Amino acid sequence: MAAAYRVFVVLDREYGERLSELAQLGPVWIVDTPSNHEAVQRVWASGKHKNHLDGVTTFKTVDGCSSEDALINELDAIDLHHGVYSADPPYTVIEVVGAGVTERLRNKLSQFGFNEFQATVEGFSPYTCSLLPNVRFYPTSAVGPWSIRHIRNYLRNFASTYTVCLMSTEAQPWQTGF
Repeated sequence: MAAAYRVFVVLDREYGERLSELAQLGPVWIVDTPSNHEAVQRVWASGKHKNHLDGVTTFKTVDGCSSEDALINELDAIDLHHGVYSADPPYTVIEVVGAGVTERLRNKLSQFGFNEFQATVEGFSPYTCSLLPNVRFYPTSAVGPWSIRHIRNYLRNFASTYTVCLMSTEAQPWQTGF
């Protein structure tokens, strides 16, 4: 089984020099602070990382913004760049550095299909059950304009490759018929 597609999100405003080592493990989104910015510039100058799927991306926050709010504010952009519309396979793990998991983060991350959480030394790691081989989980919000009919047609073509599970974040009964 291939390794999980992992995206690192660094909320530690003083992460700095540790970035070069982390950037070797996968794509990194890091809060743009003076300390972190210098380290980012060095990683970019190395030329090893050519695009958003394996490079370092910075994001700004306002002074006084909590790590929790900073992560929540970036989740849509992270999902756009590493989710079902931009990567195949899409990311299934986020390694968060500089924040602990809260109920608010659990609720927000579940909207993106992250339903399991593991504490780490520097933060936490939400992941989807799609770490199981040949299973992809998509929140219903990720389906976008696709109707159930389109998903059925897709499954007819690729049923031997993937099992697709739609997870509703709304309080509605499951729609079945696959």
